[in-house]
Amino acid sequence: MSNFREGVTVGEKIATSLIAKENNYSYYQLLLNVYAVAGQWEDVARIEQILKDRKIYRFPGCNLVDFTETVHTLKAGEDQWQEIVELEDAKVS
Repeated sequence: MSNFREGVTVGEKIATSLIAKENNYSYYQLLLNVYAVAGQWEDVARIEQILKDRKIYRFPGCNLVDFTETVHTLKAGEDQWQEIVELEDAKVS
C-alpha cells in the first residue's frame, strides 16, 4: 500500500507543478485521475469545485497538441491526424 501512496504523491506533485505553470484543464484532469484511482473522493470533489469556481472547462471533442511551439487543433474522429499536422506544418514553413 505504501508504494501506491508514493505513486499518488508523485502524480500529485507532477500535476500541481504543471497547473502552477499553466491553468490547463488537462493538468487538472490528470490530478483528478490520480485522486480517483487512489479513492480520494474528497480531493476529487475539491478539484472539481476549483474547476467550477475558476471556470475552467474541457471543450468536447477537441484537443490541442503542441509540437515545438506549434499548436494543432484536432477533432474527435480525425484518423489522419499525422497527415493533417504535416500539412499544417508545411503551410507554416
